Amino acid sequence: MGCCIVAIIGALWPRVLLVLIYFFAPQIPARSYHTVLVPLLGFIFLPATTLVYELCVYYLGGVDAGHPLALVFIALALLSDLSQVGGVRRRRRA
Repeated sequence: MGCCIVAIIGALWPRVLLVLIYFFAPQIPARSYHTVLVPLLGFIFLPATTLVYELCVYYLGGVDAGHPLALVFIALALLSDLSQVGGVRRRRRA
């Protein structure tokens, strides 16, 4: 039950889940990034992609040719982020 709630929060509000991960599981972002700048920019511009990348690096051990499923997850998260940007632009024109 708890995992389902976390998955729903991640799908609806990836920024909230990124903050929760940073405070309650700091080893996940520490293993994924070596600087603060990249996750900060990801938090601002591509939150779902940043979240999926962190989880793929932590749980799958990295994003490379050995894990093609990780690349699929990251591509879907990127499409999700980009579709939200397109939806905002469309609403501003109307």
